[in-house]
Parts: sequence; C-alpha cells; structure tokens
Amino acid sequence: MFYLDRPSSVSTVKRPYPTVPPDLDKLIRGVGDSLTGVVYDDDSQVIRTLAWKVYADSREPGAFVRVNELSQFDNEAFQSFDFLDLPE
Repeated sequence: MFYLDRPSSVSTVKRPYPTVPPDLDKLIRGVGDSLTGVVYDDDSQVIRTLAWKVYADSREPGAFVRVNELSQFDNEAFQSFDFLDLPE
C-alpha cells in the first residue's frame, strides 16, 4: 500500500483518491527493483502482487510492503485477503 501526500489544493471531495501520477505500476516496479538482492535474487521471482495507492490523510506518507514466501501459504489462503494482516 502506498500512502501519498494530498496536495493542500485538493480536497477529499474534489479528489478522494490519488488518480494522478505517480502511476501505481511504477511505484510497484520501484519496490520490486529495490528489493532485488535484498529479499530475493531477482524480481522475476515475484508471482503475486496486491497493491493500491491512497492519500496519507491520517498517517505519514510512505509505503507498507509485506513479503511472504510462497511456502507459507496454501492456495486456500490466497483466495482471501486474510493473509495480509494490514495495519489499521
């Protein structure tokens, strides 16, 4: 999850979601590249990604990234979002 600064000129009514750059795919690519050699040998090893971007209205801007080994979950766990354990 990517938490982006909301420009002071943009109200929650005018634009509730960050439908402007940076593009989500570019944010994902940046994280994938930065974890290469740290978490995995190559980002081609990533088989599943769940991501979204929101405004950081109630928290500091940044990103929440969670990496799990495939062996930690069976197929049933991937059928829901319960495995995420997202912070509130």
